[in-house]
Amino acid sequence: MNTIRRLIFCLLAGTVTLLTLGCSGNGSQTVLPPQPVGVQYTQVSANAIDIGQSDLLTATVYHDPTGKGVNWAVICPSGVIACGSMAQVSTASGTANTYNAPHSVNSAESVTIKATAISDATEYATAQVTVNPPPALNNPPAGAIAVGRSPFVLDLNQYIRGGTPPLTWSLKSGTIPLGLGLDTGRGMITGSPIGAAVIVALVFTATDSGTPAVSVDLPISFSIASAPALQITGPAILPNGTVGVVYGSRLNVCFFGRCPPPIYGVLVNAANGAQPYSWSWAAAAGSSLPPGLGVAQWSNLAARIFGMPTTAGTYNVIVTVTDSDLPPKQASVNYTITIH
Repeated sequence: MNTIRRLIFCLLAGTVTLLTLGCSGNGSQTVLPPQPVGVQYTQVSANAIDIGQSDLLTATVYHDPTGKGVNWAVICPSGVIACGSMAQVSTASGTANTYNAPHSVNSAESVTIKATAISDATEYATAQVTVNPPPALNNPPAGAIAVGRSPFVLDLNQYIRGGTPPLTWSLKSGTIPLGLGLDTGRGMITGSPIGAAVIVALVFTATDSGTPAVSVDLPISFSIASAPALQITGPAILPNGTVGVVYGSRLNVCFFGRCPPPIYGVLVNAANGAQPYSWSWAAAAGSSLPPGLGVAQWSNLAARIFGMPTTAGTYNVIVTVTDSDLPPKQASVNYTITIH
């Protein structure tokens, strides 16, 4: 059977491995002639570190009867003169060696580590190590960031450069405004603020994945705007109804030829405040609610008046919407429904 030769070059606890196996087709061991020193590249486990840090590598060469081991070399990216060094120029096969990163880089550098068999300079394997500058601030906002009452998204990563990814985020000081939250893995501030208008000063910390990890603090302020006044936006009047007939019009529609069971009613909409809303209604003084009709949440922005009227008459009702602000705000409107 054909001889198998392979090299596994791993970064981390890395290894460069050349392995040859041989056997005959009838199961008995075959005596193979001496194999030339050879390296076949099969795997590279790339790593990333910060400046001034180090990484451990191991190179193992098989079929080397002289046992001369390997020579190590650091190959810099194009245009770069100094990109770190190995602790030892040569090591015995299977002996760990340390790559020491440079103490200063302007941007991320991909450095090539090369291990060459001493007994045959044509046989070698390579791996890449990315050397990153430490995390640093990148044009942080000079003033408070204005935050309205609509859904808000802010990527904190835009204010950081360098560091070994991924970054992990945490809140170092201050309190994130109500309704907003921090995704510590993605560095995203999202949500819809609630509560009173306020300016808050916060300090976030970005920590990279170097060994050891390196951190940088990001001071940032938010100016939370006042919520626009909650209001019911319509309709201006409610349609009349008929005893024994479903109230309102059909609200759902067919999609791609599929028609769900019909839902009927009249929608009342609201705007501003803090979503979601909740809805209720009550009879005005001297009136009652229309028998057979009710009101229920339809969406974050609307309520549905629905049902089948059972009693003719003119009914005066007060529809009220309550938002999710702290404290909650309310808005009401008076409607008249005539049932024939």
